[in-house]
Amino acid sequence: MRPHLHGITIALALAASAALILCGSSPTQPTKDGCTLVSADPLAGTQFKVGVPVTVTVTAKCSLVSADSGIVFLNGIMSPSSESTVAANRPITRGTTSTMTMTVTFTLLPATTSVTMLMGVGTSTGVLGDLVQIAYSAG
Repeated sequence: MRPHLHGITIALALAASAALILCGSSPTQPTKDGCTLVSADPLAGTQFKVGVPVTVTVTAKCSLVSADSGIVFLNGIMSPSSESTVAANRPITRGTTSTMTMTVTFTLLPATTSVTMLMGVGTSTGVLGDLVQIAYSAG
């Protein structure tokens, strides 16, 4: 092999290897809407006391693909009253996948027997995709 061809061959091989490495490490685009649970504090099933302020922190991996923009929300519903807790929310845009942590603090109403925390992706037309649900008891 001629010396200058050998150098070109090596250069092409290195360029091809670099391209494969770069392509392999690039982030992939999300394929569906919604959230999947990463962690919750306190853990699901924890018993809350009525009348005592409660702080819940939820971390979830959330994606949006079917709308230009939306919000990731965290709120809770007390049963049996169906009263909703104060909601936290953050914007999200099409093609985004983010791990988000949100915290809400609320006080359980009298006669509350359970609380379901919900974290998901929403738009003006409703909730999209997978929804994280965490159940707590009250007593």
